[in-house]
Amino acid sequence: MLYTIARNGPVSLLIGGMLFSGLLSVATAQTAETEPARRAPEQTDAVRRPDVPLSERAAGAIDAQREVFKARAAELRENAAKRAEALNTRLMERRARISEKVESRIRTVLGNATSRLANAVSRLSSAADRLEARARTLAERGVSVERALALIDEARAELRAVSVTAAEDIVAETDAAVTAEEPKAAFAYVKESIREADAHLKRARELLREAVAELKAAIAERRNEETEVTQ
Repeated sequence: MLYTIARNGPVSLLIGGMLFSGLLSVATAQTAETEPARRAPEQTDAVRRPDVPLSERAAGAIDAQREVFKARAAELRENAAKRAEALNTRLMERRARISEKVESRIRTVLGNATSRLANAVSRLSSAADRLEARARTLAERGVSVERALALIDEARAELRAVSVTAAEDIVAETDAAVTAEEPKAAFAYVKESIREADAHLKRARELLREAVAELKAAIAERRNEETEVTQ
């Protein structure tokens, strides 16, 4: 095309220059139109991303996550506290049930001990009554029974001491022991009272045996006296 224009002379050159200028203007316009389109994404990104440094955005995200962790930790602590309280309540209830069982068992054991003492007192009191009745019958026959009756009275005093200890001291000491802060120390008094009651029982038996022996000796002496009189 340029070769043809060159052959036609100056006029052709002028026309060719005007055409070239027009083409150049069109190309420049197209370039201007496409350039803003290429810059548009950068402007859009600028709108989407505020002018905030990356370090500040990261710090904000970390703070938000930290608040989530704090809330979760607080919830876990609260749940743990509730579970601990429920467990403590169950343990207290269990200890209360165990204490009730222990108290019931202790009262049963001590109740058996006091029943044993009461039964022993009843048997020995009956024996003392029978022995006294025998002594008074012998007294009517002229047998000396004063010493035997004195021993029987002494035995009854010992039996009364056992009854008081079993019915009053041991019961009161048991009530104090099962409610004491140191039950082991409190039960020492209960054991001591039981030992004292057993000692009184033992002494009462010995006195009644002595009374029996005394009556036998008095009967033998009376028979000897009667034999001497008949001779």
